[in-house]
Amino acid sequence: MRKTLSSEALKKAQRKYKTSERGREMARRWRSTPEQRERTRLQVARLRAARRAAGLTNEGKPRQRERLDGMTEAEKKARKAEQRRQQRAAKKGAK
Repeated sequence: MRKTLSSEALKKAQRKYKTSERGREMARRWRSTPEQRERTRLQVARLRAARRAAGLTNEGKPRQRERLDGMTEAEKKARKAEQRRQQRAAKKGAK
């Protein structure tokens, strides 16, 4: 449970965070610089490359439609029925 601020404390907090010269200065300081953005971008690229190398992405895996193309109608129906069964079981499990 969060503690609510008394009216005095609330006024004090509002005064403190009013968009003053100091507040604007701090906001400017917190805003990311081009160097920081570049670092972040490189870090994200590195993480993505690592995921790709570990095979955690779905790149190179056949798309659903391509997988379904190789199936006969009966197989498709059986697959759909199985999915429905699983969905129903999951719904029952959630209740």
